[in-house]
Amino acid sequence: MWSFTPHPSSISTLKQLNGSPVSQELQTTKTNIDTSLFNLFQARLDLGYLMRSSEVLAEQVVSTLVEEELSRWRLRQQLACIGAPQDSSLHKLQTWYCTAL
Repeated sequence: MWSFTPHPSSISTLKQLNGSPVSQELQTTKTNIDTSLFNLFQARLDLGYLMRSSEVLAEQVVSTLVEEELSRWRLRQQLACIGAPQDSSLHKLQTWYCTAL
């Protein structure tokens, strides 16, 4: 973060202008900047919340899809154990998973 230190002559000038239209304009500008900073901070919080919500939703979708394909793979493995044509490779699961992402 940067900080601004006004020149001492500027401080004395501002003290002399206290209550003048210039001082009121500076106060209004400061208030506007403070409001903008607060709004920016709030937007950053909202964005973080939305990103986290999206991440959780994506994890749920991937988990559901992987579990579905994994259960099919388990069934194929069980069938292979009792003599069905065997496809024991994980290539199909890997291909499916990579295309799902």
